Amino acid sequence: MSKQIALSTTGTTVVTQQVNAKSLNLRSEPLVKPSTLIEKLPFGHSVDVVGPSTRTGWVVVATDLNGVSLTGHVSATYLRDPLSAKVEAALDIAAYEWERFERGAGKETQAPYFRYVGEYWAALGLAYDGRDTSKPWSAAFISFLFREAGYTGMTFAAAHARYINEAIVARQAGDTSRDFHGYRLTERVPQIGDLIARRRTSATYIDYDYAATHNAFKSHTDMVVAVGAGYVDAVGGNLSNSVNVVRYRTGPSGYLDSQNGKLFAVLQNRR
Repeated sequence: MSKQIALSTTGTTVVTQQVNAKSLNLRSEPLVKPSTLIEKLPFGHSVDVVGPSTRTGWVVVATDLNGVSLTGHVSATYLRDPLSAKVEAALDIAAYEWERFERGAGKETQAPYFRYVGEYWAALGLAYDGRDTSKPWSAAFISFLFREAGYTGMTFAAAHARYINEAIVARQAGDTSRDFHGYRLTERVPQIGDLIARRRTSATYIDYDYAATHNAFKSHTDMVVAVGAGYVDAVGGNLSNSVNVVRYRTGPSGYLDSQNGKLFAVLQNRR
């Protein structure tokens, strides 16, 4: 997508960009040392690039975080152009939930975090919360995330297998009404907003072909929130009993490493 351009009150060209990293350090100077750190901006966060920095590869940005206006220097390497409105909405909600869970430090059974898990379940009409530790809630989180972002062509469910299967079948049938299409790891380089599917068991028979014909199996998905050289970062629920970000390896061409067969599909976000 092309860059969004606006003019500031001083007539300076302003370019709107998004954070393409798990988090990006906003600094008072273009120097990497503790004393220059102003704030850590989360993935997908919007900034206005207002000018060049005094150091090559850095830019000066202005942004708002939690109602506070901030200006500082960031490494331009970790900025990207905005994506579609729905993808950016999903990223905003995911980042908000990650922050609510103290970036993975808040645990599902503790207050107030168990109540947040309860919100994910409630969106599915189920009366569980984080204290129901026998009920994996990662699919409820993903369903909550995309429902809140305004996605309508996806089955929201308590099991990842439902929408993994749906995405693969939709792609095979050429069904453009579905929000996601499922691809083998060798068929699609993961992009921001995509879902990465993996099995949540040692059962090696659970793979792409199995998922194409079954909608009930132990699995997990995380949403890609940043893409870098040799990796993608993805956010998910019930990761170490929290909402957290996990890193997946990619090869030289950008395709995912299967992690000995644990990963088996990339669900393309078509919105």
